[in-house]
Amino acid sequence: MKLIKSLFILLMFFLIIQCSQKKPFIESGELPEGIKYVKKLFWEQRKHLKKLPLLSLEEKKLIKKLSSTHSEDKEVRVKVDSIPPSANVIIDGIKIGKTPVVLHGVKIGRHFIKVMLDTYKSSTKIVDLKPGKNIKIDFKMQKYLSVLYVNSSLKKAKVYLDKKFVGFTPLKLKNITMGMHELWLQKIVNGKKYYGYEEIWVNQENKAWNVKMRPYIIPRDFVKIPGGWFIMNLKPQQDGEGPARRVYVSSFYISKYETTNKNFKKVFQNHVISPYSARDMQPVTNVSWYQAYLYAKKMGYRLPTEAEWDKAARGGRNRRLAIKGGMRRYSPGVTVWMAHDNLTKQSVEVNKMSSNRYGIYNMSGNANEWVNDWYAGSYFRWGKNKNPKGPEFGAKKVMRGSSWLNWAFLANLSTRYRYLPDEKKHVGGFRCAINAWMN
Repeated sequence: MKLIKSLFILLMFFLIIQCSQKKPFIESGELPEGIKYVKKLFWEQRKHLKKLPLLSLEEKKLIKKLSSTHSEDKEVRVKVDSIPPSANVIIDGIKIGKTPVVLHGVKIGRHFIKVMLDTYKSSTKIVDLKPGKNIKIDFKMQKYLSVLYVNSSLKKAKVYLDKKFVGFTPLKLKNITMGMHELWLQKIVNGKKYYGYEEIWVNQENKAWNVKMRPYIIPRDFVKIPGGWFIMNLKPQQDGEGPARRVYVSSFYISKYETTNKNFKKVFQNHVISPYSARDMQPVTNVSWYQAYLYAKKMGYRLPTEAEWDKAARGGRNRRLAIKGGMRRYSPGVTVWMAHDNLTKQSVEVNKMSSNRYGIYNMSGNANEWVNDWYAGSYFRWGKNKNPKGPEFGAKKVMRGSSWLNWAFLANLSTRYRYLPDEKKHVGGFRCAINAWMN
């Protein structure tokens, strides 16, 4: 018995060691605190939905009562959708997927349908299905409200929540919708500007945020993009790239250049450089969204939203391409870098080729670029049109623009891809952004 117990202890010790050696989001020894931050920000804060019961006792009794109306020999098709999408769908007490979802073979009669999504109030409907009538059921979900406490390393800093001034720290805000928000803090001390930035997730467990302030210094290679309305996703070519719509974006700064291998290695010393983009001044590629996000945060920047990227790429004009002249004057070897058209297999230095009207390089070609948004193919149909930040939930992140590997037709600025946030592509890089000072 003692021998069996000893062997069991040894086995458990071995398993613990093996589990501890699992590869984290980013390379070992590089920003370990960043791993914890990203896990908390994007996963741990959203767990509490699993603790909520799918059905109350009253709902269970109602479902049992409705089941007596079901016909065994007749069925119809039911489509369930919601704004926003990705809500869990429960029909007659059974969880069947996420919106939008199509249910086949639903029996005639009365059914109980419920949708649930983290930070939103659950919504229910009783539907009466008739023979030969396939139906679509839409839910418009309402947010829960919460209290938000904001403090800062510099007291009496101005607080902007989602670009709107709300007061000075320390601050208590009431009736704040749960979910994703942007905190921007700023203060002038002895003539010097300081700022703090956090992308926050508010729910029952996350109500208090202490924001670290740092000097507000705009690098020389960043350019200011003026705020205003523009046409986003102009002339989409593929599914998920449209429809085109008017969007307002507040003023912000963005890097003229894609992040280089030289700069990226200052933060991620063990990064494995892509053989197709290996020189110091070529764009860093073979990076995950997590790495891009953490690099930007470490440097005091952030990733641009998809709307910001689109506005910056078009150079203040309703252009299909980032360069002047349109497709008639388009030259893959002069204005943008499309290696397929030049019979090469690599990127070029980030300051080569032509810039757009804002002075930004390689928004068409060279490297695809991660942005901050989660991907939803239908987002442009239901998302807000003023400073949109993308959907709050998703499985994949958006990568915008074309790359050296693409053919010329993909130089269209509406070109859009989606990848898992831990995926790495030899054509995938990023550039950084930062908010403009609020007046």
